[in-house]
Amino acid sequence: MDGNMAEPVSVVIPNYNGAGFLENCLKSIYASSCQPLEIIVVDDCSDDDSVDIIKKYPCRLIRLEEHRGAAYARNTGARSSKGEIIFFTDADCFLLPDTIKQAVDALKAAGKQAVVGGTYSLRPYDRSFFSFFQSVFIHYSELKKPAAPDY
Repeated sequence: MDGNMAEPVSVVIPNYNGAGFLENCLKSIYASSCQPLEIIVVDDCSDDDSVDIIKKYPCRLIRLEEHRGAAYARNTGARSSKGEIIFFTDADCFLLPDTIKQAVDALKAAGKQAVVGGTYSLRPYDRSFFSFFQSVFIHYSELKKPAAPDY
């Protein structure tokens, strides 16, 4: 974290066998222009190297004793969070530097009781065909905006 005052945001990440992409997720959060108060990773009984990766970062690790699924992991993280705002992301997501700031700004503008959602960017971090297709498809289906002509 860069020394700026942390926003009252708890980032909660459910993880199950995410060793292949979890480190990129964590790096993107720690590189955020808006640093959260805390980052909580709830490991859902992974049997890969996820826990070793999580332990390399100054985040809070909660290890579930039995595999319960992403929703249970999210709720477990939310219950133990300290922030006024709970920001959920998945272990296979890579946040842009201003993602958390945009969410915080949108919540502040909306008032006390609001929910803000996000979607895939048009340009995925992983440039494989599947990731590109998935990003464009979900972006369009959620926002109803076609991709830019340069695609």
